Amino acid sequence: MWRKLFGIPLMIIGGMVFLFFLYNLQNIHIPRAGLYATAGAIIFIAGTLLIDPHPYFKYRRQKAAARKALNNLLINGEKITVDLRECVITAHKYYETFETGTNRSRALDAAIGEAHRNIRSVEIRQSIFSFSYFNPRLNQTEIFKSPVIYKDNITLEFLLHHQQTTCLYVSKSDRSLYYFDLDFLEN
Repeated sequence: MWRKLFGIPLMIIGGMVFLFFLYNLQNIHIPRAGLYATAGAIIFIAGTLLIDPHPYFKYRRQKAAARKALNNLLINGEKITVDLRECVITAHKYYETFETGTNRSRALDAAIGEAHRNIRSVEIRQSIFSFSYFNPRLNQTEIFKSPVIYKDNITLEFLLHHQQTTCLYVSKSDRSLYYFDLDFLEN
């Protein structure tokens, strides 16, 4: 709310200053009118960023909030040891098609009937694994799914069997919030 209270007046003032001095820069000679017009533009941009920040700042804020939630989960969550050899792996693959080459080369190839030369297809392999855990407090079985892992199922199965165990951190208050420690997959 406070962003709009400060952002809208800044946009109005900055826009008016910019337009006034930009107009006067062309007609009446006011000393340093270009400097004032630039200052008005900067004030207008500051007001705009207050109302709707650049996506980079939103991304940083979301990343910081996610990091804070993860640290809270690691400190206060229930730590469960996962036997990775008992996890069920689910694999999925699909193809992405994209065009290669410059616009000119694509146009020339299309003109001679060879448009297919500029199209490439890449196979994307994804896998997840599921872990079943019997929760004695709730007296029921819970299923936890890993995030998407960009490896085929054979490679993932090999890595999981090689690692054997990892940790799962589950929130004590909301069981849908959990984190698999999968740092070993980054190597």
